[in-house]
Amino acid sequence: SVPSYDQNQFIPSIQDSDWVALRESKTVPLLNRAVQGFAPGSTFKIPISFAGCLAGIQKSRFNCSGSVTYGNTSMQCWIQRQSGGSHGTIGLSEAIMKSCNCFFYRYGNAAGIANITKVGKILGVGERTGIELEDEKAGILPNPDWLRANRPTERWSDGYTANTAIGQGMVLTSPLQMASVTATVANGGKAWNPHLLKRVMDHDKVVIDNPPSLRGDLSANVTAEEIELIRRGMWKVVNDPGGTGKGARITGVEVAGKTGTAQNWRRNERGVKVDDNHTWFISFAPYQNPKFAVCVLVQNGKSGGGCAAPVARRVLEQCLALENGYVVPIAAMEPANGHFNHVSMVQYADAGVPLVPVTDEDGDVGAGAPSAEPVDEPASRPSATPNIRRKADSAGSAGSSSGQNVPQAVPVRRPGIFNRGGSQEPKPSEPAPGGGFFRKFFNR
Repeated sequence: SVPSYDQNQFIPSIQDSDWVALRESKTVPLLNRAVQGFAPGSTFKIPISFAGCLAGIQKSRFNCSGSVTYGNTSMQCWIQRQSGGSHGTIGLSEAIMKSCNCFFYRYGNAAGIANITKVGKILGVGERTGIELEDEKAGILPNPDWLRANRPTERWSDGYTANTAIGQGMVLTSPLQMASVTATVANGGKAWNPHLLKRVMDHDKVVIDNPPSLRGDLSANVTAEEIELIRRGMWKVVNDPGGTGKGARITGVEVAGKTGTAQNWRRNERGVKVDDNHTWFISFAPYQNPKFAVCVLVQNGKSGGGCAAPVARRVLEQCLALENGYVVPIAAMEPANGHFNHVSMVQYADAGVPLVPVTDEDGDVGAGAPSAEPVDEPASRPSATPNIRRKADSAGSAGSSSGQNVPQAVPVRRPGIFNRGGSQEPKPSEPAPGGGFFRKFFNR
């Protein structure tokens, strides 16, 4: 992920100057963005789709005339803003494929905020997943109760529900939560609690029983046919000519996904509010027998289809290659500082499939929402303090200090660690699938 830093700086202790640089970096590399809340945009249309299944409206068709009016506010579909057009009367799978806002404004209100809340609880939206990370944020799944508690002067309306239905307004989810949502769709409706540890062994190398735990089960309330309707919509996003996620296509592998581009603002280091859209892509593959669920978030991108989908494709290609037995030579990577500059699109030179044109959008930005859009406040700095190695004083003495009693590790020199001096692993005899990238990546 970006930004990144060299974790070896902390072994056995980090230089004071390096620690200050990490803490004061404008891109906040110490912030674990995978478990922080961001406006999810149109990726949130997937949980909304399930809410409609609970209400029994999954086969209903709704009209997109380019905008829907709630009170005195006209809420646009992206196609009206882009070309002055509309999507007409469409069903759920097609609405997912085209990321039609007007469909989901109407569909979300027909489903009702109660069903949206119920589905969110099953999927773990608005709650911590429980993963073994202390800085995980719960995010926000707004509803009338939340509004009364947090904005008592405001009153819930259909406009709020419509805004929630496209993942805008007050909705905040983490990339981990959306990856979990994607895995639930892929596996047929079971929402498992995520964990960092695959297994635990005792001192005799006996695996300690640690079975996965089920958070919720959509299949208890939603039929396999209804789940497949949503899965098929995600398949169309990537594989249909009219889909918004064509940049995630992989030759020989069926990928399903959903794009999102959420309108957002960020306060910079001077406290000034600046445009910083969140571009998303959630995906799983292979379609028929899923093994991998991926969520990609690109801050300040133009569109999920043009920025996040190509990155997801690259991740899935690597995962699938490893699954097929290709050996990856381990090599150290230089830290990436990152930036908040606008990203129009992500293009890999060896990509075999043309990406979505930069003029394409995927359903969220500038919807004319009735409530204030989210603003990312300056990220909080880490509260934990590592063991810090101080610079030598005038007398030539130096030491380390820390706000905590952290034991220092004893460095051990081992040949081949981090593959210094060349890989210790055999190279694959056959080129990896997926085009020029795999030939370069796996056959160094």
